Amino acid sequence: MQEMEYEVSYQQALHYFELKDYEHAKFYFNIAKESLTYRTLSLNALILIETYNSNYQKARNMLEEYKDELYFEHATTYANLEKVEFNLEKSLDMILDSFTSSLSPNKKLSYLADIYIELGEYERARKVLETIKLSSEYLLTYNIKLIFISILEGDYLKAYKLFQKISVNDMNSDFYNQLKAIIAYHQGRLMDIKDELNLYLYYIKRLFSSDDNDLIKHLNERHIKRSEEMDKSYFFNNIDLEKLITNAKDQIKDLNPSFDRNAFTYNLKFSKLIGFSNGVNTDSMKVVTALGTNKIITMYPVILSSNFNQEGLRESKELKLKRGLKWKN
Repeated sequence: MQEMEYEVSYQQALHYFELKDYEHAKFYFNIAKESLTYRTLSLNALILIETYNSNYQKARNMLEEYKDELYFEHATTYANLEKVEFNLEKSLDMILDSFTSSLSPNKKLSYLADIYIELGEYERARKVLETIKLSSEYLLTYNIKLIFISILEGDYLKAYKLFQKISVNDMNSDFYNQLKAIIAYHQGRLMDIKDELNLYLYYIKRLFSSDDNDLIKHLNERHIKRSEEMDKSYFFNNIDLEKLITNAKDQIKDLNPSFDRNAFTYNLKFSKLIGFSNGVNTDSMKVVTALGTNKIITMYPVILSSNFNQEGLRESKELKLKRGLKWKN
C-alpha cells in the first residue's frame, strides 16, 4: 500500500474511534499500523480499545509484545491499564516516570490529575490542572475535571457554577446532557430541569428511575447471551438478574470505585462463571454507576487479568472517606 492509503486508513480509524465504534476503528488501525508513520499511534490506539472493552489480559499481552516500541512515548497507555485494574501506585509511578519524555506533556498532566482524583488527592489534582489550563486546547478538560472534583467533594453548588462556564457546543451533546443531569441529581433538582434534558439517553433515564426495572430491561436487551453476537459480553441465559443486581449493590457499598469520566466503575469477581466476554467464559463483571452515587447504570461480564488488584478495591475506601469523598445512594 502507498503511504497515502495508510493515512486515509488512520484518519478513518480516528473517526470511528471518536464515535466509540471500536470494531470499525480496530479494522482501520490494524491497516494503519503497517505504516512506519502511523505504527506507534495505531498500536497505542488498539491497546486502548482493548482496555476500553475491558479485555485487560489482551491489552497486557499487546503491551508486552510491543513494549520496546511504546513505553516512554505512550506511558499513559500503561498507566491507564494499571489504573483500571486498581494498581494505583504503579499507575502513578509510570506516569511520573514518563515525564522524561517531552511528548504530550499536557496529556500526561491531565492523566496525572485523573490518578490523583482516583486517589482522593484533590488538592494535588487541582495544582496539576492549574498547569494545563494555560493551554487553550485543555481549558475545557480543566473545567470538566474541576466539576468532577467538586461533585466528589460534595460541593454541588460549585460544580453547578463551573458547569455554567461551558456550552453544549464545546463537547458531545450527550455527554453535556449527562453532566448537566448528574449535577442536578446531586442538587436534588433533577425534576426541575426535566424539560431541558434529553430523556432518550439511557444514563439520564436511570437517574430518574426509582427502581431497577429499566436496568433489568437494559441488561436483557444488551447483555444476555445471544449466539449470533459471540464477540460481545453477555451473561448466561439462566442468570438471575435481580439476584445479580442485589449482589452487586451489596458488594459495591464496601468497595472503592475507579473514576471514569461521568461514572464510577467496579470490577467484581464471583465464585462461579456468570457469562462470557469475547467468547471466553468468565467469573468477573464490571459495574458502572452514576458519578458520586451507587445507582447502577449498567453491568456486564469482563475478563480480568492476573494483575488485577482485587484487594486494592477494599484497602483505600476508608482512606478516601477520610479525605472527604461523598457518597449518595
